[in-house]
Amino acid sequence: MTSVVPSPPWLAGEPIPRRRRHRIVFTAAGIYNIAWGLFSMAKPQWLFELAGMEPANHPQIFATLGMVIGLYGIIYLAVAAYLRDAWPRVRTLSTQQLIALPSRQSSHGPSR
Repeated sequence: MTSVVPSPPWLAGEPIPRRRRHRIVFTAAGIYNIAWGLFSMAKPQWLFELAGMEPANHPQIFATLGMVIGLYGIIYLAVAAYLRDAWPRVRTLSTQQLIALPSRQSSHGPSR
């Protein structure tokens, strides 16, 4: 039995549906992630101050997270600029974020 793997429509020569909407969404995501990343790198204690918690002992971890999020923003802007060639990047970003989602949800401290 052979399975047919569907290819993206732009590889088949068909135009990308809603191209303008895709570009707007990826550009907005890129700007948001870059702004969030820059802010988190510049002021890594902001979340602890906002929540009224003690400052973190290792703010470098939060600053590094900001750097990674900022790099996602650069990739989103590249995707917005080159929609036809970007599907491998989008797939990689989506996979990385789905893998990270369970770890984010389970990191709320020890269960009782």
